[in-house]
Parts: sequence; structure tokens; C-alpha cells
Amino acid sequence: MKKFMILLFCSAVIFSTKAQLLKNVIPVNTSFNDSLNRIVNAYLNNYRHIQGKIFQEQSDVDIYYSTQSVPGASEALIYRFHSVEDSTASWQAVMYNGDNYKEAAKVYKNTYRLVNKSRLNFGNGKAASFNGTYTGPSEDLRFTSSILYTQEESGPYQYFIANIDLLNNFGNWEVRLSLNKKKDDREKY
Repeated sequence: MKKFMILLFCSAVIFSTKAQLLKNVIPVNTSFNDSLNRIVNAYLNNYRHIQGKIFQEQSDVDIYYSTQSVPGASEALIYRFHSVEDSTASWQAVMYNGDNYKEAAKVYKNTYRLVNKSRLNFGNGKAASFNGTYTGPSEDLRFTSSILYTQEESGPYQYFIANIDLLNNFGNWEVRLSLNKKKDDREKY
């Protein structure tokens, strides 16, 4: 009976701490982590030193190719909006584009996992990461989004987010990873 109680207790401890245990034990994908860090650090210069040639000009936004990407992305772009209030740019990568929902959902989940597991270096001497809540996809929805926030309380990364979107455009599925500044919607401005 004593052995059974010990086994039951150990099982309860392991299953209740599974998320924290796995986050610390499963190795980080170093190529994704390194690429993400280069892009995150480029945010300090508004992505200017990773900005490539112009992709498209519109009345309210200029879109440029990005010279930096993450593994698995088919395209990476920098969006520069014509705003007097907020001149920060947005970096965006297309992680999947196709007609297979199951594959799109798999890429969406994997992209979230990779971003969530990444260890960031903001250059301020302390390690950082993105944290957020995973929103599971559904084939019935046209749009699913998971947002991960930095835990910075001040400085340039205070409102920096990673946004993973799964979009359905008439049977064409797309997964996007965006890195940009955005205040928490739960806060009052």
C-alpha cells in the first residue's frame, strides 16, 4: 500500500508540472531560436537593417522583403505603415500556404511551440521569452490567433508581441507569424 501511495503521489506531481517540466527539458530548436533572436533584436532599429527591396507600395503602407527569416517560412516581409502616431514597423513571415487544413493546423501548432520555447536576448543582460495562451484551431473558423507577449515591464520590448495566425480564405489556408508592437487589449489605454 505504501508503494502504491508513493507511486500515486509521484504521478500527480509529474502530471501537474508537465508544462513547466517539458518547457525546461525539451531542447530548443537552435536554428529557429537564433533566427528569431536576430529578428527580435532588429526591432530596436525598426527592422531597418534587415529591410530588403520594396515589395509593394500602397497608400497607407509600404511592404519590403526582409533579409532575415525563420526556418520553415516561405516568405518574410516588413510592413511600414504611414502613421503619424506610431511609426513602428511589423515583421511578418508566411509559415504555410496551401489547401490542406490538417497540415496548416500542424504548422500553426508547431510555430506556436517554437516561439513559446525560444529563449530571447534583448541585449539588456537578462534572458527573456514569449508567453501566451494557445488558441486551438478549428476547420470551421476562418481565423484563429494565438498571441504571445514579452514579460518586459518597461523599455522598447514592453508591448512587443509574437502573433501566430491561421487564416482560411475560401479553402486556402495560411499560417503567419508576426512580430510587432501592440498594447495588451485587456489594458486601458
